[in-house]
Amino acid sequence: MSFLALPALLLLAAVPLLLWLALQRREPKQLEVGTLLLWRRVALAAQSATRSRRRLELLFWSALAAAVLGALGASRPAVQAAAGDVRVAVFIERLGAGVHEPELAEALERASAVVPDAALELYCASTTRITGMPDDTVMLAPGTIETELAQFETRTRHADARVLLLCQPHAGAERLGRVLPRALAQRAGVLFQVTLQGETVQARATRGADPVVEGLNLESRTEAGADLLFRYMPSAELATIEDRHNSRVSLARRPFVVGVGAAWATAQHRALYAALRADAAAGQAPDLWLGADDQSRAIRLNVGSSANLDDTEVSYDAGHALFADLPLAAFDWAVAGRLLDKESGRRPLISALRGGERLGDFVQLDENAQVLVFAGDPFSDAPIVDAALLLDNAIGVVSGERASQRARLTASGEVPSQRAAHAAPFEPRGEVNLRPRTAAPREYASWLMVAAACAALVATIAATRGKQKPGQIAPAV
Repeated sequence: MSFLALPALLLLAAVPLLLWLALQRREPKQLEVGTLLLWRRVALAAQSATRSRRRLELLFWSALAAAVLGALGASRPAVQAAAGDVRVAVFIERLGAGVHEPELAEALERASAVVPDAALELYCASTTRITGMPDDTVMLAPGTIETELAQFETRTRHADARVLLLCQPHAGAERLGRVLPRALAQRAGVLFQVTLQGETVQARATRGADPVVEGLNLESRTEAGADLLFRYMPSAELATIEDRHNSRVSLARRPFVVGVGAAWATAQHRALYAALRADAAAGQAPDLWLGADDQSRAIRLNVGSSANLDDTEVSYDAGHALFADLPLAAFDWAVAGRLLDKESGRRPLISALRGGERLGDFVQLDENAQVLVFAGDPFSDAPIVDAALLLDNAIGVVSGERASQRARLTASGEVPSQRAAHAAPFEPRGEVNLRPRTAAPREYASWLMVAAACAALVATIAATRGKQKPGQIAPAV
């Protein structure tokens, strides 16, 4: 027990004053009166003195209790509470991917050794629960190391200390606490990147054993600094690529179905369609249509009306995706002698002008950006190489993905980050910065002040009731 405001005990000096006041007595005045009247008044005075003494006792003790309790309450008596366990927040940077996390138990042991007997609070950036990780681990949103550390700092302001296990040193991390290496030895042959483009599969791994693949043919293997780059082509509908550290990516064929309408009928049309290497429908709806007039996600041809295009100029939206890398000089947009109605409500991409006035359009795009309308047929009129590039761009406009860039495979599975793949030992840095942990004392001042207030209330009532009422004159005997 301690007193947080010890000088307030000086208020106890009021106790002797109350005792002195209580011991004061007033002697009654002596009057000579008749004997019979005298004895009657003596009897009445005795009864009144008894009542007054009782009232005086209640008033005295309640005032005394109010003074003592008030003085004690003002001195703020308190008992120091136990400080509790030291809380250490531990950030674990992912070394693996998915539900696998190598060397996890060893990492937790090293974190525990930094502040022995402390209560650890684990933090890790992951979207799934990790095998071997305690259930109470706090999951952070995965991102760059900067965003993950920012989340960790924000959510651990209450911690007495911080420990960070990082794959590689990071500038400023030691400001948060003690920084330890996540890995005690550098790993070789870690697959950390798989990208898909068209039918090509590109993989990136650290130097060491090459990835193990199924359903893929190796096209090239090149060195890129400390990494190896692999290029594969699929040889089966299903394929896999994995390393020797439990990182595995499964690949499956992603069909690309292209429908053909009546307007897509020339020999050059057929050659362009063959170059797309589209898949058979097999009951699947087409991803887009070529030369169809009544389908969405379609490229429509020869929709314009005949027009006199003498002395006209061509204007086009240079920033539109349809013209990316396109040699416009290879196309004669007026050769078909057709124009689209400028009042069609569609967005003009290439227009015909005469004297600065817009006559109509050669190419228009509907408001949903899913139907590309051509007044003529530039795919048959232009050289096939240029027509193929125009078709590639047009498919990208109506479907959102150019045919040349469309991934023909889908991937499932996770691989480690590049930082995790290159994780290596380094000298620990930073300090634990253990904050002294003290608990707030448990005070009793409020209860004592309430009790003092109650005692003061009783004293007030006793003092009010203790006032003598006017006497009555007894009838003479």
